Amino acid sequence: MSVYRSEEQMVEQLVAWLRGMGLIVQRSVHVRRLELDVVALGCIDIVSAKPAKNCTDMLYVFEAKLAASRMLARDVVEQAITRLFIADYVYIAVPKTANVWINDKEQKVVEVPRIIEKLAQGSYSKKIGIIAMEPNNGVEIVRKAIRSALVVDELKKEVLKELKKTQKTLWRFIN
Repeated sequence: MSVYRSEEQMVEQLVAWLRGMGLIVQRSVHVRRLELDVVALGCIDIVSAKPAKNCTDMLYVFEAKLAASRMLARDVVEQAITRLFIADYVYIAVPKTANVWINDKEQKVVEVPRIIEKLAQGSYSKKIGIIAMEPNNGVEIVRKAIRSALVVDELKKEVLKELKKTQKTLWRFIN
């Protein structure tokens, strides 16, 4: 079983996958007191990897977690729920499998997306999508996100403003 060396390695793979679809992507976006791991913008349905029908740009937020403990899984679900106020679609990206210690001498392999899925069954958390990632085998959408009806326009505009700043800086750097 191949494992990620760091959360950063997993985030890099996620960013490359999103950019490969033609989305504008930025990692570590700060809005007020929140840090969003990865933000993507575009008119692409990430499930089909095709342009969405009758689309205005959609804002995606991805929270990435490498750890597999139940407590950290609960934390990332709670974190993702708060992102429903910011983005049209919210996803949690986790390794497909992980080794966890069950006692002092024994480890077992767990399917991290299944842990997240069991915890994300509430009325809000059911809207959160889940992505399973493997270092050598790519990205798999385990559960499709449902468009959030909770988005606060002011917060979304702040994220878009941050994206725009980054794109302007990048454009100046390229030219």
